[in-house]
Amino acid sequence: MDLAGRYLPPPGRFLDFGCGTADLAALALAHGYDAYGVDTFLGVGDSSENLKIATGRIGSRALAIDPDQPMPFEDGSFDIVASNQVFEHVSELDGICSEIARVTRAGGLLLALMPTSEVLWEDHLKMPWVHRLPVGSERQRMLMKAFRRMGFGTAGIRR
Repeated sequence: MDLAGRYLPPPGRFLDFGCGTADLAALALAHGYDAYGVDTFLGVGDSSENLKIATGRIGSRALAIDPDQPMPFEDGSFDIVASNQVFEHVSELDGICSEIARVTRAGGLLLALMPTSEVLWEDHLKMPWVHRLPVGSERQRMLMKAFRRMGFGTAGIRR
């Protein structure tokens, strides 16, 4: 929150895009932001469990969204949109970026964190290297399948 607070201190509206278990949104709420979290809750880990955890942390401020539909917020709703290691999992960035731009107020802030190419471990999927291949590609699916057979993945967490 220090980084966000330097640019736009609370109170302000904060969106955790790709919130998972809503750790960041809960932290923003605790620091005085009017915070929300959105995620598709699809495909990574136990999605239904993530939604339950997120709802437990931030209540009805945790929203499941359809990536092909607009988010349920007015234009310019948020002062800060934060996304922690989400974009490397998105195959269609143009639509997502347009939607984030729509809900961010003019002069607002986007904080997007992504792993660098030096990072070998994909922490959402609990597997090495899979984030370095094109999202949804046959090569990525094959590698993930092989790692799952070896016990890697969110079902059998190994590091």
